[in-house]
Amino acid sequence: MADSGDGDERTPYSAYAVSIYQNGIMTGQLPIVTTDPNGLQAQAKMAMGPESFNYVFGGAGELSTMDANRLAFRQWKIVPRFLRPSNPRDLRTELFGVTYESPLLMAPIGVQSIFHEDKETGLAAACAELQVPYTLSTAATSTIEEVAKVCGDQHRWFQLYWPMDDDITGSILRRARANGYKVLVVTLDTVTLAWRPADLDQAYLPFITGTGNSVGFSDPVFRKKFSEQNDGDQVEDNIISASRYWISQAFPGDHHSWKDLALLKKNWHGPIVLKGVLSVEDAKLAVEHGMSGIIVSNHGGRQLDGGVASLEMLPEIVEAVGDKLTVMFDSGIRTGADIVKAIALGAKAVFIGRPAIYGLGIAGKEGAKAVIAGLLADLDLTMGLSGFKSLSELKPSILRQVRMRTSSIILAAASAASILGAPLDKKANYDPLPGGDITILNYALTLEYLERKFYEEGLANYTEADFCKYAGEVGEKFYKNLKTIYEDEKTHVDFLKGALGASAIPEPTFDFPVSDADSFLALASVLEGVGVSAYLGAAAVIADKTYVPVAGSILTVEARHSSYIRAALRQKPFPTPFDTPLDFNQVHSLASQFVVAFAPGTPALPFKAFPKLTVSPTPSSHGALFEGAYKAAVEAQTVPAGATVYAVFFSGLDTYYTEVAISGNDYIVEQLPEGPEGQVYCVLSTANGNSTKVSDENTVAGVAILEIEEADW
Repeated sequence: MADSGDGDERTPYSAYAVSIYQNGIMTGQLPIVTTDPNGLQAQAKMAMGPESFNYVFGGAGELSTMDANRLAFRQWKIVPRFLRPSNPRDLRTELFGVTYESPLLMAPIGVQSIFHEDKETGLAAACAELQVPYTLSTAATSTIEEVAKVCGDQHRWFQLYWPMDDDITGSILRRARANGYKVLVVTLDTVTLAWRPADLDQAYLPFITGTGNSVGFSDPVFRKKFSEQNDGDQVEDNIISASRYWISQAFPGDHHSWKDLALLKKNWHGPIVLKGVLSVEDAKLAVEHGMSGIIVSNHGGRQLDGGVASLEMLPEIVEAVGDKLTVMFDSGIRTGADIVKAIALGAKAVFIGRPAIYGLGIAGKEGAKAVIAGLLADLDLTMGLSGFKSLSELKPSILRQVRMRTSSIILAAASAASILGAPLDKKANYDPLPGGDITILNYALTLEYLERKFYEEGLANYTEADFCKYAGEVGEKFYKNLKTIYEDEKTHVDFLKGALGASAIPEPTFDFPVSDADSFLALASVLEGVGVSAYLGAAAVIADKTYVPVAGSILTVEARHSSYIRAALRQKPFPTPFDTPLDFNQVHSLASQFVVAFAPGTPALPFKAFPKLTVSPTPSSHGALFEGAYKAAVEAQTVPAGATVYAVFFSGLDTYYTEVAISGNDYIVEQLPEGPEGQVYCVLSTANGNSTKVSDENTVAGVAILEIEEADW
């Protein structure tokens, strides 16, 4: 709850959600920033320039540490409690003898003027209005004094990029202390900037031209020393030289030592917190050297690529030193549930970073305030819905590493909107696409997003032990190879995003019908097979032929994935001498069954879906099992009156037509034809295979995905 200012009356943070509904219903006013944590990034990308967006979005290397942060949160699930009071809720926490209204603090983030003209002063004012402590970065575009003024009586912390010059360090700390900053946060992991491709590809570094140097440029000791070294020049006379001098101080390329902390203690009479601690050994050293607290953080994945997720290390560090100093958390917070998980695993408080900056970039101070208010409301609601009244009730025991529970489908007869095969006799439509190759690349990117997310969630929810029975078919390294497949999909995403640049569409939200390791692998087999067919179908339409070898390279990797997983499932690894190409509408229809939502503002791809088709019972092999009738059910009656309908099966480059009997919405196939094998696609069409060939225009419904094997396989 937040203090309303009326004595003991406290307004719950969740009231913010009510106000959104009220404003929408009464005035038609919608939120100025999306409330969807997955859509916020996409909205920010549209609102901000490419350099500023990439600066805050980007991370180190291939972003593997960033990915690890989010994956770590998904591994933990909240176990709710019911029929117990959870209202009113008290989200207050105590840090260093001070009671704060919530466990949420604003992380130190520099150069905020590149995101919006409201910059640090606007974000600090928003935090003050919400009673969220603001942490000023040494790399700010506002001065220590300017931010202190807008914070008023609200608590504020100061983050230090530790200068090499002790005199400059002492001066900055004295200014911060004199302006009411209560806690000193010393960042350990940024003695130099990391390899950040998003910035390197644009040669974008704002500090070189003076942006983000306001704390140093406004410091009297820094100014004096710069003038002495530059023949009396002032900072304003030579911004580039002054910037280089400041960068050499704030990002010197080398670490201070643990014994140097004595200097900070001498110049700061208050709590000192070390940010960037990720090992138990360093946490114990922080205790040994008299630190008040630590922040378990990997800088949001912006510094060390291939690093451990902050959340992975939090429980271990809390167990080692949690009773000796204050342990806080940073890196990857996106939702109220994330905060609950971090607090339950031992953090006393958490820091929010990128989401608030996205809000700032979208709508300035008010946009940032909306994001933070939404996160607090989400936290409040999550607490209540979980059955907890206060942070003290959040313990490790309320969390479980559990299997995903989502809706299920019969994967052997997967119901896609349409998966019409496109073999040689299919009438293909190769008219130029709106957007040309950009559309094709975004089509491919959507599929790679889907596969990357699918493996990311699967590996987060199932362990090596869950797959042990499959390892017996293909070797003990099966689980390791699944991880390699995941890394391949990540690489495909990164490549396509790089090729598209600012034209890349953001990642949609997906939901996969997986309930255990068995269904995960079954769906993996289907998705890999469709991926191969998708690239086969798209290759002929690419205008810039320099992309064709790339598409072929990805295709062959997807084919290896498919064969490997099929072998693990005891399916024939390569059942046909040819794969089946699929066209854009067919693949779009297949992928759409897993898409929950596209990010707001995502341009629609120019493809359509077909009516849904299911098949029962599920055929699985040739021979006796094919005796009897099979019934296909269509989502909606779309057959032209009096038309004859055919079940069309695609296997490799072969097409098989079988007339069906119609009974209401049911289409009866007396017996499946001999020939189709492996992952077979079935559609209903008015084409008979003789005078007319199957096409998108005469497709009635599709598709059922059938896995058909030889009887003796």
